[in-house]
Parts: sequence; structure tokens; C-alpha cells
Amino acid sequence: MPRKLNAESAVLDALEPYLRKKHDAFMSTSESEWKPTLPCKQEGSGFSVNARQIAKDIETDLFPRKWETIENYLKNRHSLKAAINLIAQAQGLQQIGERGINLPGASGRNVTQVELRLIKARRDASSSRQSAANNALLIQGLQAEIATLEEKLRKVESENRRLHAELDAIRSGHFFNLEG
Repeated sequence: MPRKLNAESAVLDALEPYLRKKHDAFMSTSESEWKPTLPCKQEGSGFSVNARQIAKDIETDLFPRKWETIENYLKNRHSLKAAINLIAQAQGLQQIGERGINLPGASGRNVTQVELRLIKARRDASSSRQSAANNALLIQGLQAEIATLEEKLRKVESENRRLHAELDAIRSGHFFNLEG
């Protein structure tokens, strides 16, 4: 007996690679060039996620020409909405179902814009921590290489001293070659 298809799972299967692609595109740009890669629309004093455009973008073979159905799933199914909202928040967009909430005394700036600054700061801090860890590994590798080279230098210096002593012995006539 064929298994019953779960529409929410099917939409999630199409949504996940779409969101990954959009998030990767956003994160691959420098901070000064950051702009949302998710479809968005003007909403109050900011921009919000455009669930309708996402639905059109991920319209699957399972729901041909049924983007309205997918849009309803995106807006009403917690697992789908949460996945989109996570990426939207990282990109400074108002989330699905959110209206422009202003901070008191913030001159009309949206909370999500402030959150975007915090996310950027966290990303920079995370990037700095990663760079520090990479540098520490590089330093450890270089220190190990230095130790190896110092050992080789000690061996070469020892051989050099031995050869100088042998040369001095030859020059003073105290060294005889027994082989020949």
C-alpha cells in the first residue's frame, strides 16, 4: 500500500535547500555589501519576508501551480515558518507575521535593524574567534617545524665540528688514513 504523502514534509524538503542557498549567498558577501537575499517587501518602516514569492520560488512538482497552498503552509505551519524566520532574522528582515515594531526613541528604526547589528557583531566575533583558532593552529605547526629545523641545525653543527676537528688533525699530521 503506498505511503501517504505528508504535504508539510514535501514543502520542507523543497524549502530547506532554497533557504540554505539564500543564506549562503547572504553570508558570502562582505558586511558592507549585506542586503537580504530572501524575497522581501516594504512593510511599515522596514522590510519583511515575502512568503508569497518564496512559495512561488519553491513551487514543486507535488503542487504545480499551487503556490497559494504553499504560501498558506509557509505562513501557518510552525516548522516551515520557523525555518524562514531564522534566515529572515539573520538578514534583518521582519519575520512572517511580524509588523514594524519600533523601539522607543529609535527614530523609526525597526527592532530587526537593531537585531541585525547584533547578529553582525556576533558574526564578526565568531569570525574573529575562528581566525584566532586558525592562527593558533598555524603557530603550533610553525613551532613544530622550527623545532625540527633546530634539531637538523644541531646535527649539521655537530657534523661541522667533527669535520673541522678531523681537518685540524690532518693539518697537524696526527691523522693517518689506514685504508690506503
